[in-house]
Amino acid sequence: MTERVDVAELQGNEVVESQSEAAYRLLRSAIANLKLRPDERLSEAVLAERFGFGRTPIREAVHRLRHDGLIVSSPRRGLFVSSLTADDIREIYEMLEALDGMAAYLATERADTADLRELRRLNEGAIDELKKGNSVDWQQINLEFHQRLVELAQNRRLLQAFDLLYSQLRRALLLTLPLRSDLMPSVDAHNELLVAMERRDAEGVRVIAQRHRREVRDDVITALTKIKLPNMRY
Repeated sequence: MTERVDVAELQGNEVVESQSEAAYRLLRSAIANLKLRPDERLSEAVLAERFGFGRTPIREAVHRLRHDGLIVSSPRRGLFVSSLTADDIREIYEMLEALDGMAAYLATERADTADLRELRRLNEGAIDELKKGNSVDWQQINLEFHQRLVELAQNRRLLQAFDLLYSQLRRALLLTLPLRSDLMPSVDAHNELLVAMERRDAEGVRVIAQRHRREVRDDVITALTKIKLPNMRY
């Protein structure tokens, strides 16, 4: 006997999945950009009203964000936006160091000339923003540079890991941005990386990418020590 497929039901499920994905991305962005603050108490009903979604998409989004570590729950206290300690941030950077090294290595082997020109344009745009004193715009271009580099590695799992790690880290980057005295070394490191990529020196690129992450990690953690927050959580 052939099982009857309810097309209307399938279409309804697709709508729910689409709304759940949209809710997930919007809430994740709100957490990453400090619209939902670390340790802020959450309610599915309030989130649904605030962001304009039904309860089911919000519930699905919260479930995924708990899996990502961006939302935590307590049996007696409820749901909260997760917070990060300096040790958490150090661990994230250690993961990014390994990820960036492999992504840069693979991108050097797989990117074509047009891809490398695109990366150079992004870095030149970042330099322009720093010269104008636009550190917030610089940070956005800096993220685009790193994201594009990982995309050029042509490894879906690397890109997924990068996306999640940056969602966790972005809060600390926003908090420390005004406290970082000199951002130009980042674009200088990107330029050094691009020169090595143009030479197709994959191993040299890997070393540069990993060293760059270590240097930024030390800079960010030093800046975080200047921020006085309860229990040093961000």
